[in-house]
Amino acid sequence: RSRDVAPPIWHRAQGNSLHKKTDGNALPYDTQRTVFTTDPIAAAFYGSLWSRCKVPQPKPYEMAYIRNRRREYPNLSHQITGWLLRLFRVSAADTSYDAKNAFHSIFIHELEEQIRQIARREDVQLLLQRVRYAAISVRTRQGMTDFLIGQGALPGDALAAHLFRLTYDKAISRWVIHNNGLERGKELIATDPISGIDVDLSMSIYADDVRRVTVASDPWTLPGKLKAQDLALTTELNALGIAQSSTKKEHVITPFGPATSRFRGELKRGKLEVHGRMLRYMTVLGSKSHALGSAEPEINARITAANVGWHTMGPFWTSGVSIKVRKLIFFAIVYNALISGLEVYVLTKAQLERLDSYIVGKCRIILKGAASTKDTNGKVISSLSNAAVIRRLGFVPVP
Repeated sequence: RSRDVAPPIWHRAQGNSLHKKTDGNALPYDTQRTVFTTDPIAAAFYGSLWSRCKVPQPKPYEMAYIRNRRREYPNLSHQITGWLLRLFRVSAADTSYDAKNAFHSIFIHELEEQIRQIARREDVQLLLQRVRYAAISVRTRQGMTDFLIGQGALPGDALAAHLFRLTYDKAISRWVIHNNGLERGKELIATDPISGIDVDLSMSIYADDVRRVTVASDPWTLPGKLKAQDLALTTELNALGIAQSSTKKEHVITPFGPATSRFRGELKRGKLEVHGRMLRYMTVLGSKSHALGSAEPEINARITAANVGWHTMGPFWTSGVSIKVRKLIFFAIVYNALISGLEVYVLTKAQLERLDSYIVGKCRIILKGAASTKDTNGKVISSLSNAAVIRRLGFVPVP
């Protein structure tokens, strides 16, 4: 601290590759996700420096999208917005944007500018070193080799996430102002009844994933609006050194009006130029978003994920392990995959019964003979009701 020089090992991140299976609706191949780890002492030290920084408060037009701390919140917001637009038969396009390698692409000078603006004067040099000398340790035949990044913050560092948010948010804020200028009516600008602050209901952000709803009185103007927005976002991100991911740009368009059928036909045949893929439903933050608000694709995906967890354990469910242990494992890898975050959807009675039926069927297998009463010959006399089976294992029925 007396020399304002941190040990070089503090600025190193070691990468560990994990297999990442992409969604079937997105890319047709498997990729590797790299998870970086950093020195824990360095993380604690720089965390203390960051806690002394004066982080600016979000501007009014940023409040609608920058504070999403759970991925369910932006999905819930768009579910409500989409329902209102369909209720009043307003043509809209729900678009998902994604950035390529966003955390590691921002120009160094942009990150340094943020540090100088928010850090205390005595901490500036130490924080700048965290960016300037950031390196990745890679295992080679000669051993561990360090490579200076030269762009972006140190991977795996909590400080990098904060710097990214401040820098990325600046570009997105300019983009929001640009979009609101294009839409004269500002149809999706609302006022928070508690704070009195204007919020943009068309926008949501979670990390680097951006989602926006574009509305139009005439669906034939939607392609032009989407193209203008896409160009504006590309310009803002390029100024930071970030590029859009064209393979992950998806649109779900819901047109209304007298020429809806002809519009859908032109769109399907590719005669209307729209950058990105046109889908009936898209996957955003792990959830399915359908053009008509249907939760059926999400239910199907959740049952598939729950089945993967169930079949992974194989004969464990009918083994001699106590019911209590089997219940805990079932709750962790099957029940949570089926139910967690489902509150953002409005489900039909048939969908609720389908979920209940799935849970009850698996619970009966876990309970084995305890779910029924048999006579001396082993013949089943009576079985517990579905509600009794769920209560027996301590689960809550799907409301």
